Amino acid sequence: MKKNANNRKNRGYTLVETIIVIIIFAIAAGTIASVEFYGQKLYFQQESLGEITQNGRVMMERLTRELRQAKKIPGGLPETESDGASQINFQDGHVSSIYATSTPQGISSTTIVLASNSSGVTDFYKDTFIEIISGWGNANNKIRKITDYDGTTKTATIDQPWQTPFPTTASVYKIDSSYYYISYFSSSTEIYRKIEAYYFPSDPDNYLPYNSTSTSETLTIKTLEEPKIIGEFVQSLKFWGDKLINIKINLAKNGQLIELQNKIFGRNL
Repeated sequence: MKKNANNRKNRGYTLVETIIVIIIFAIAAGTIASVEFYGQKLYFQQESLGEITQNGRVMMERLTRELRQAKKIPGGLPETESDGASQINFQDGHVSSIYATSTPQGISSTTIVLASNSSGVTDFYKDTFIEIISGWGNANNKIRKITDYDGTTKTATIDQPWQTPFPTTASVYKIDSSYYYISYFSSSTEIYRKIEAYYFPSDPDNYLPYNSTSTSETLTIKTLEEPKIIGEFVQSLKFWGDKLINIKINLAKNGQLIELQNKIFGRNL
């Protein structure tokens, strides 16, 4: 009896028992893998949803802020959503109307010291565009955006360095913020923003309203700021309405979809 007991103890698992263990292990491993897969999938879905939601809010806030101050919308907008436009163009009402032309007191790679009679108010020229209209630097530099202005020193900081040859104190600059026109439009899955001005070819240094007329010339468009991406993951963009401007943005990423809408009252329209 003792010998038979020892034989049973040492003979190991049978084939059936081994197969059962393998099946149980496979089921457990498959369950764990499934939980991990769906956990990661849910994580990426939530991450994508958070990203497009934040992206959409930033775009909507920027559009809302600028459209509230808009002065004119050339051509107007469609009245209904079904006819909604995928692009909007409006006169910037954020910056003050300024016209100044003179020679600078000094130049560095990223700054220009304006004339001594320039405004003493800090940031007075911020977000305006300065253009070299004659003298050294005219061909390569043309237009720069002022990102900061020190009213005490009259020093304006520009958004990108001057190219060589630099402008000099003999160059003539012009700042004309009378009529800036901002455009928002979608292309592929992105929303772009650009700034333009209108002028007649015979007087390119004088910016005009979009509806100016001449018996001999046609208005020409000058790009002051090249298109810049201000949002991604856009499926569609629509604008419609009159003084009450409607905006609808649809965004998508990794199967996650959101729709954002807003109504904006143009204070100056």
